[in-house]
Amino acid sequence: MSQLTLADQIRSCEYLYLGVLREPNVNQLKIVLVEGMVGAPLSDDEVVETDPVIRSLLVGAKRIARSPESRRFELTWNSYIGYSIVNESYSNGEPHTSTALCRIFQLTIS
Repeated sequence: MSQLTLADQIRSCEYLYLGVLREPNVNQLKIVLVEGMVGAPLSDDEVVETDPVIRSLLVGAKRIARSPESRRFELTWNSYIGYSIVNESYSNGEPHTSTALCRIFQLTIS
């Protein structure tokens, strides 16, 4: 059985969190991706929300969080690359040129 490539391992994660984003040296970029794990459904006792509408949405919902079992992926670029961070809480979704893990750009030279 062949081993999965790093890209395939990352693609196999249902949820990813950005754990680290830094520039260790000039024009270098390091990111650490951490796998999010789906937890057990929240019980009625665990939900402290008092608004009945919000409470009804939260009871039975599942947390997605990092855990000790989460896989971590460290990616380092030794020359600078372009990147953008989108706050998905306010995002209108991805364009059709995107995949589950990244946005695909096309280089245009005039």
